[in-house]
Amino acid sequence: MADIPDTAESAGTRKNLIPLWIKVFGWMFLAMGVVIPLLAVFAAVTGQPASYEVFGLRYHGSPFHPMALVIAAILVSLAVSAYGLLFGKPWGVNACLVTGYGGVAICLLTMVYSLSQGTFNLRLDLLVHIPYLRKLHQIKPLWPSAAVR
Repeated sequence: MADIPDTAESAGTRKNLIPLWIKVFGWMFLAMGVVIPLLAVFAAVTGQPASYEVFGLRYHGSPFHPMALVIAAILVSLAVSAYGLLFGKPWGVNACLVTGYGGVAICLLTMVYSLSQGTFNLRLDLLVHIPYLRKLHQIKPLWPSAAVR
């Protein structure tokens, strides 16, 4: 992971503040945010069940079931926050911090739930969330003064 420059002048643009690995994940979440509504339409038209999963939450069935809608809403919120970060929006880092901490909370809750069911489901997503949130906190003070280009 590249270090974040000490000053906004040396940082250049907001896009330069974002490490490549975060950009890759951001584009993946952006793509999922586009595919989710298409999946719902496809499933409704064909009568096929849809499968959703994020941070340990899983659902297979109608795309209009409440659990499917919750998972779809989480994926769309991840896509919106990724858009904000990737395109240098003023709210991008804060949105990613909110969805990042939300993802950690969901992972921890699904792990606790699995324990209550007599199993243990270790969420490896947390191994990515920790450096991600750390990097966002490093970027946050530089974000407002960096150029938007």
